[in-house]
This record gives sequence, C-alpha cells and structure tokens, in this order.
Amino acid sequence: MKTWGKADEFAQAAFCGYNSLNCIQSRIFHTIYNTKENILVCAPTGACKTNIAMISILHEIAQHFKDGYLHKDEFKIVYVAPMKALAAEVTSTFSHRLSPLNMTLRELTGDMQRSKNELEETQMIVATPKKWDVITHKSSDMSLSMLVESTLTMICIVGLSANLPNYLEQYIGISEQNFTAHIELQNEICYKKFVESLRKEVALGTVTNVKEACEWLGYTYLFIRMRLNPLMYGIGWDEVVADPSLSLKQRALIADAARAMDKAK
Repeated sequence: MKTWGKADEFAQAAFCGYNSLNCIQSRIFHTIYNTKENILVCAPTGACKTNIAMISILHEIAQHFKDGYLHKDEFKIVYVAPMKALAAEVTSTFSHRLSPLNMTLRELTGDMQRSKNELEETQMIVATPKKWDVITHKSSDMSLSMLVESTLTMICIVGLSANLPNYLEQYIGISEQNFTAHIELQNEICYKKFVESLRKEVALGTVTNVKEACEWLGYTYLFIRMRLNPLMYGIGWDEVVADPSLSLKQRALIADAARAMDKAK
C-alpha cells in the first residue's frame, strides 16, 4: 500500500483522513500522478475509483501550482458522470475535498444553464455525457464551446469503468465447447453480474428509481453489446425493428432485476 508521505502538501490535504491508498490505487499511482498518459481503469463497484479520479485531478493541479500559488486561470478539468444524481454527488464531495485550494466546481447537467462568465471562473466542470455533448457540439452559444475547447489544449483522459470492456476476458472461465450452450451460459453469467452490479449501485444511492437505473444500464457493456448484436441475446429481429433503441428491453431488464433483488431479500 502506498502512503501519502512523499506527495505534495496540497495533495495530502485532498486526502485528509486517508493513511494509505488501496492496492489498485497504489499500483497505478505513478502513472496517474507523475505522467501525462491516458489511462482506462476497470475495477468493480466499491473499489474507490472516485479516488483515482481525484489523484488525476491533483496531477493536473500540480502542473499549475507555482511558487505556492495556484494559477487557476490556466486549466479546466472536466468530470463526466453517467447520471445527474452522481454528478451532483461528485460536485458536492470534490468541492469539499478541494476547498483548501479555493477551487470553483460547478455541476452542468439536465436543463441547467451556465453563463460564459461562470464557466470562465470554474476550474472543474462536472457534467453528464448528454450535457457535455450539447455544450461542445450542439450549443447555440458558440462562445461557450469555444471557451471550453480553448482551455483543453493539453488533454489527459482518465476513464473509469466498473465493467471489463472485453467480454472474452470477463468470461474466460467458461469451458463449455458447444456454441449454443456456451452463449446461453455466457448470457446467464452476464445477467447475474448485471443484477449484482445494479444492487451495489442501489446500495450506494447512485440509482434511486427506474429512470436512473435505465440510464445506468445504457452505459454498461452488457447493453452496449446487446445493441450491437441483439440476436446473440435472444432478441428477435421483429423486436429490433419495432424498438431500434431497445428501450423496452432496457426497462424489462431493470424490472426483472428489481424482482430478482426483491426476491433475494
């Protein structure tokens, strides 16, 4: 386990109350904090991936901390959270942890509007994917998108995922040789993992209703693969034609998972 003993003083302040990092954070600390490499971290729910995001934020802050002064007009940090509720939680938590640096964090989700002046004064924007897409590509106010893009000249991307992107790695333990049986077993395991992950999200409070659950499901590799190859998941062609986005299937999966969780109580 890595301790914070040799980290910058301002970084230690953001991790007040933490004596050490966990094994995942310790393993990738050097890459995140000391280099400008892009990185994708896949770890289960509850593995403290949010702290990994904080380490990457502290790395960026360190680049603009000179002579004991933080040059806040030199950078912008963008945190993209999958759901509005999670974005609000991240904004609140990170605002508190970064308060010793007097940084300004603002949430940008849903129908929320921010002026150009507000964005200019903001060092960290917490947005949902849909809202960020609107701001950077579809905004009617070009000054906002130009402002954001002009401050993101040197970009380092840190991706955090609770799912492995490669299902062959995720299900490498399946030894069934028959193709049909293999697919059925893979789907069964995938569904069980989906229910387990959803249960954790509900316990953490990041999913509180069906709408949020459907939104969360839409970002999982299970649903992304399902949309790319619906026939492999037992979805008939007539269903795909009637419901191209598979939104009905999405709600049905959530309903089935909710019943499974209720039955397991």
